[in-house]
Amino acid sequence: MTVADSHCHAWEVWPYSVDVPDPSTRGSIDQLMSELDAHHVERALVVCASIGPGDETPRDNNEYVARAAAEHPNRISYVVDIDSEWSPHHHQAGAVDRVEAMLAAHPHAVGISHYLGADDDGWLRTDEAVGFFSSLSTRSLVASVSCPPSRLRDLTELAVALPDVTFLIHHMGWLRAESSTLQTDLEALLAASSFSNVYVKISGFHYASRENWNFPYLDTGPILRAIVSTFDPTRLLWGSDFPASQGKVTYRQALAAPATLLPGLTDLQLDGLMGDNLVALLDRAAPIPRTADLSTAPPQNGTTRNAGNHADG
Repeated sequence: MTVADSHCHAWEVWPYSVDVPDPSTRGSIDQLMSELDAHHVERALVVCASIGPGDETPRDNNEYVARAAAEHPNRISYVVDIDSEWSPHHHQAGAVDRVEAMLAAHPHAVGISHYLGADDDGWLRTDEAVGFFSSLSTRSLVASVSCPPSRLRDLTELAVALPDVTFLIHHMGWLRAESSTLQTDLEALLAASSFSNVYVKISGFHYASRENWNFPYLDTGPILRAIVSTFDPTRLLWGSDFPASQGKVTYRQALAAPATLLPGLTDLQLDGLMGDNLVALLDRAAPIPRTADLSTAPPQNGTTRNAGNHADG
């Protein structure tokens, strides 16, 4: 089994608050690499998110992560942030031209990240949205999408219209155990299971839980079990959400959550969820051949499965 993280981040400057004492290191690629090494995680998909604290102008995160990926070509893959909800260009005219320009500027990216806002602006139902995402199809790139539950049906319809584009839905579709619309939201997510180009990131347990500090988030179990029992198991991808998850869950706890909440999984299913599925997907989307890079190989002094099955105290 290869352990691989489908959803993590790295920022040159901590984007959530200007008040932290370590803004230049808290979200850095070095911090991420340290966690990957410590927990024997061999591959990671970094989701670029060009955000800034408060009302600050969003910072370009794409170039920083691109440099990191170049330094660690066998460990780090990335999706570039384009036209997300914090962008001044969010769902404005010219989206197709912007995504084409972004992909030309980042030939080593494996796809794009796009964060939808909470309010339904109808954009997913437009021809421009079709053109925006269809730019990925001829390149075999992925679309990593943060999609609130209210937009899941629209995203699924877009995936049906674009069968050659692979969509990765963030954080179990942002379903929440405490939501009064949970059943409707869950049905919307599960409806996407019929389409082979829709994947779900099994990540963000702390977002789904009523108590985001209370590992192992037992109240998220019914959501997770419904997803696992409905989706093709090869289209489920574990993710840590590190370092955005700091203060809620440790990296080791994030690793342990699926096995803790899904004790009935077979070894083959767990191996796929925890990394083999992502590796297969990245290898199909990889824009250039990967080469040996022994200097960035994870340490091998321990067993990956054991590291993931025990939470920090």
